[in-house]
Amino acid sequence: GIAATTDDMQTSSQATAFYLKKHYPGKLLYVCGTQSLKEELMREGFQITEDIDKTEVIVMGFDTELTLKKLEDVSKMLCTRDLPYIATNP
Repeated sequence: GIAATTDDMQTSSQATAFYLKKHYPGKLLYVCGTQSLKEELMREGFQITEDIDKTEVIVMGFDTELTLKKLEDVSKMLCTRDLPYIATNP
């Protein structure tokens, strides 16, 4: 019975993009998440990379497309570099 439209809703991807814009504007992201999360972040102006040496911020989402490569990449970056790590669904 609550009157609401899609404009009244916000997804975790949108909230993450808002947070990233405020705290990490223009940073190159490595996204361990679904293609739809990547697309949402790109629509908001972020660039996505799979190059772990160029990554400036790691974004981790609920990933139904998870691969061993993504886990390996994120593990390497977290163990060897002091990168910000943002989780969309903590």
